[in-house]
Amino acid sequence: EAARLIVQDGQSAQQTSLVAGAPAVETLTLSWIDPTNGDSHEVVYSLSGNDVVRTKSVNSVVQSARTGARYMTAVGFSQPAGQDRLFKVSLTSSGGSATLAETREYYVALRAMD
Repeated sequence: EAARLIVQDGQSAQQTSLVAGAPAVETLTLSWIDPTNGDSHEVVYSLSGNDVVRTKSVNSVVQSARTGARYMTAVGFSQPAGQDRLFKVSLTSSGGSATLAETREYYVALRAMD
């Protein structure tokens, strides 16, 4: 669920909080302006305990906060050097098991600037 949400929001986003070439971080902010009505959107993904939490704001007013994934042992958001329109997501989940862990990585392209 978290990967689907991050990819969906990432493809809507025009900017991230990431710095190209910097080490991965546990918090990602995506932002964009809705071209149909001019509303300012911001979505923040963060690791809270073992949950990935998604908080969405429109025009600086929080609209929703929800858990996007549980049993996460590590989350990393980064932007490859020289890539200002692409970011990487790394999610590691234990599935609730103390002995098993699986890591998935995704690359997401931002929406073109209007």
